[in-house]
Amino acid sequence: MTKDMTYESAFEHSVSGLMKSLHIFGKPKETIQKCLETTREFYDCDCAAIVETNRQIGYAECVAESLANDFQSYIGRALDLNETNTPYLYQLAYKREVFSIVSPESIERFAPTEAWIMRRMGIQHLVVAPFLKRHTGYLYICNPRNHIDQYHLMEFISYACASESNEFFYLHKTSILDQCHDDLKPKEVRICVFGGLEIKTLSGTLTESEFSAPLCVKLIAYLLLHRNRYISQVELLDTLWPEDEKNVGTPTKQVRNVVHRTRKVFKDLLSESIVESDHHGRYFLNPDLLIRTDVGAFEDQLQRAQSPSVSESDKVCCLLHAIDLFSPEFLPQYTGDSWLDNLRTHYQMKYMEAVEMVLPLLYQRKCFNRMLDICNAALLMQPSNPDLLFWNIRALHRSAGILTARSFFHEHEEYLSAEQKILLHTLLSE
Repeated sequence: MTKDMTYESAFEHSVSGLMKSLHIFGKPKETIQKCLETTREFYDCDCAAIVETNRQIGYAECVAESLANDFQSYIGRALDLNETNTPYLYQLAYKREVFSIVSPESIERFAPTEAWIMRRMGIQHLVVAPFLKRHTGYLYICNPRNHIDQYHLMEFISYACASESNEFFYLHKTSILDQCHDDLKPKEVRICVFGGLEIKTLSGTLTESEFSAPLCVKLIAYLLLHRNRYISQVELLDTLWPEDEKNVGTPTKQVRNVVHRTRKVFKDLLSESIVESDHHGRYFLNPDLLIRTDVGAFEDQLQRAQSPSVSESDKVCCLLHAIDLFSPEFLPQYTGDSWLDNLRTHYQMKYMEAVEMVLPLLYQRKCFNRMLDICNAALLMQPSNPDLLFWNIRALHRSAGILTARSFFHEHEEYLSAEQKILLHTLLSE
């Protein structure tokens, strides 16, 4: 791309090139890297990078970058981003609008930490394009020399990178599930419940949106999560139907209609019926089908991790697999059902159990960035959990430095136990 190209022609050239690269099947990380390289070339800048953030605990991490010449890399580093130490950048980063800062013109607005960060990173001109999807963060460029003040391409690429991060999360979760099983067989059904219902067979994939009615989704989920017994029509009616929708006169017909509709949804994916019944009118999932689930894999990994005979290395692997499989969005479209609420609570408790087991083991192995990732996700569910806060502070100390760790410690000190406070006071005063 030449510098004498107009902004419009350069933009069109870059976007058309990127569209050929976006959504390379199974390679979202490569796509993100291509986006960053295109951005750096387009703006002729020293660096283009993606930072993922957690607003609640004031933590950010550089997860991908493209550098020119000898510009310093910050990949994998924790960055301070909170209202206390970096108030100006913090405020701008969460407006969801592209912003540009040129030093020294903007320097008087900076807090001391912000000015120090700009000097340390060698930034004279910083441009940031925030995004908000499953992942929250921003695309930034340092010291652009071309197309200054024209940042539509950054908005486009910021959105694309956020989409690819979501795709990477999905593929990673799927690959973890796939590692627990062989390739799909003719009678195998693989079901994901975490994050929304998705069902895979050798013939294709069925998503939640393709079911004709919410009751069909609830029926499959209920039978799936109670596979060790037969379920009566009365139990299904009492559990799945809202009180004001129950037809007392014909409960059997109501249940049969939903079972029939559910079977129709699966007719193109399976040669056999997925829902069966016995002569008593009780329902169950077809035992001739090999049904595997992400919740089953999650529980299997936890069980293996707690086996007395497992090595510490294998224990860590099992716990990390379980954590990667989990999502707090357990059939998120369905709320107000007590049986689903109870299951959400059950799996969240199991997840927290895995997190609290793995954090000290990761600390011993000096996997501080992985600790921060896990703590960030878990703190969204339990923001005042003292053990999560304790290990997050210790990981910040080793990864982001003592100033960031101290700041986080002072913000959350009230939630820590007396013993944790003493240990951290000692650690952070060294």
